[in-house]
Amino acid sequence: PHVGQNLHLTVIDKTSGMEVQRVSTVATADFMVDVFGIENGKSYNIDFFADHNKNGNYDVPPADHAWRLELDDVMGDTTLLFQHNTSFTDINWIATTVFDRNNSLVRIYPNPATDRVFIEMDNISVSKIQVSIYDLTGKLRYETLKPLTNRIELDIHGLNNGIYLIDLKTNSKHQMFKLIKY
Repeated sequence: PHVGQNLHLTVIDKTSGMEVQRVSTVATADFMVDVFGIENGKSYNIDFFADHNKNGNYDVPPADHAWRLELDDVMGDTTLLFQHNTSFTDINWIATTVFDRNNSLVRIYPNPATDRVFIEMDNISVSKIQVSIYDLTGKLRYETLKPLTNRIELDIHGLNNGIYLIDLKTNSKHQMFKLIKY
């Protein structure tokens, strides 16, 4: 992407086809995108595009510039370096999913939190959601299956202060969000 362009990145599990995370940012001369939820031993496609024609949607190259990086057999924290090139590919990127941060379909607040955290969701068409909270070592610290309503309340007073990952799963999608507990 060129400096100042919107960059949209999606990490997809190659085996299940499930989206692990979706991130949008504005490109600067040097920037980094952190992705949480990648698991050891799994393989992923990292699909991303620059909204070159500035219409807010993904259009196949050359209208937009799109790339795919492959991350196979993950063995711990991984850094991928990318330098703009003209080896564009059609990533078949779909603009909306159950958990689309750009359209504010999922809101987690307060964040940072002390005792309780609320998850609000709009336009969700499933009946149940699995909520899991992991510490940064990957250890499961909290898990529940909740009937899906517009607002879910989680009691986190028993968690130690630190950074956690909230994993939201339905039967067809999942997304991770960072939570800071203090």
